[in-house]
Amino acid sequence: MNLEELLRSHGLKSTNTRMAVLELFQSGNKVWSNAALLKELGDSFDRVTLYRILGMFEEHGLIHKIPDSNGNPSFALCKHEEHHHNHNDHHVHFKCLQCESVRCLEVPFPEVHIPSGFKAMKYSYLVEGICPGCQK
Repeated sequence: MNLEELLRSHGLKSTNTRMAVLELFQSGNKVWSNAALLKELGDSFDRVTLYRILGMFEEHGLIHKIPDSNGNPSFALCKHEEHHHNHNDHHVHFKCLQCESVRCLEVPFPEVHIPSGFKAMKYSYLVEGICPGCQK
């Protein structure tokens, strides 16, 4: 599926700015911080435009926000789903500490018991370690 089709399959129109951001996400299994994306995209983007695109991509199921071990948000394209109507953020992400790739793992999401009176809205589960490729 090309980038334009991918955007359309998630209910988004294709624009040059969206295509440029999506192209970076499709270029590998990399986690992108706001700062890294801005640096890679250069002077043609401002942080507000990027922030809006990332929010839209997350809302439509193209990317996932993944907090690192310090709580700082990064973003990754999860390739386990083709269409946003199947989108499910309740899965485990694995981040390789050597190559920094991030992958969705199709393993059971750990059960979390929330105390009475609290309402969970989002879950995030990140496992950090060394991927099979880096272990060779």
